Amino acid sequence: MQASVKIDISTQHYFPFYMHILGGMFILFSLLIILMNTILSILLFIVGILFLTTHYRLFIDPHANTYKEYLWIMGMKRGEIKSFPKAEYIFINLLERESEFGLVARLSARMTVFQGYIRLSNGEVIYFGEKRSEEAMYDKAKKLARNLGVIVKKNYD
Repeated sequence: MQASVKIDISTQHYFPFYMHILGGMFILFSLLIILMNTILSILLFIVGILFLTTHYRLFIDPHANTYKEYLWIMGMKRGEIKSFPKAEYIFINLLERESEFGLVARLSARMTVFQGYIRLSNGEVIYFGEKRSEEAMYDKAKKLARNLGVIVKKNYD
């Protein structure tokens, strides 16, 4: 049985982490120069807010069997509503990532992340987020599964 609670969750950031830092610096700098150059200050503030708040979201209406994957940009939602027959289950995948850093000396770092997906009865798969912690991802998946009336499966040992 599917619940009728509408679900709206953030799935991932649009800009990479260093752009968030830059956005925060733009906001701080804009506050420092507001009396010297108001127009530049306002522009930097808006760009900083844009860098910090733009992200992808997922909206699901289980009662109407519709979902919308959209980009949230300063309150505006860009995406289209799609329908689905029903949600079958939620699954979590484990992913090993390796990143390289440095210009002269190359350093590499391994990271394990857990990604969550919703399997629909028509074969489609919807991504709903990623966490570094297995517990955090499982908690997010359980809450979503409760609202959709489905089970959670782990695709790893």
